[in-house]
Amino acid sequence: MYSRFNWQSIHLKSSGWVLAVGFLLGGLASFLGIGGGPINVALLMFCFRLPIKAAAVYSIITIFFSQFSKLAGIAISEGFASFDLSYLAVIIPAAICGGYFGAKLSGIWSEKKVVLVYQWMIIGVIFLNSFNLLTK
Repeated sequence: MYSRFNWQSIHLKSSGWVLAVGFLLGGLASFLGIGGGPINVALLMFCFRLPIKAAAVYSIITIFFSQFSKLAGIAISEGFASFDLSYLAVIIPAAICGGYFGAKLSGIWSEKKVVLVYQWMIIGVIFLNSFNLLTK
């Protein structure tokens, strides 16, 4: 909704606020185990008046470090024996290719087109969550 209606943002500037928002986003991403991309992008746009492309970059950085710390915690505490790591042989190259081509498209497409794709992705996530809620 924020990106659709171009609502006023609050433009936080102090390092304390940056730290607080980063802590919140990283904590939510690790707690929920979802990465939090759409939530991150919306909150970064709202809190810091970032354009969507910049918010996406900061979101990816936040997700990377929060998930890295979560993986390190799992490695130290319980290990990865309970996980089927064979999927990684496909997931890692697919993620690298997807990230590469997504970044290329973002560089080519206008800000307006990126916002439109973002909005449709949010709608898709809402429908998927609604479906899961109703069928489980």
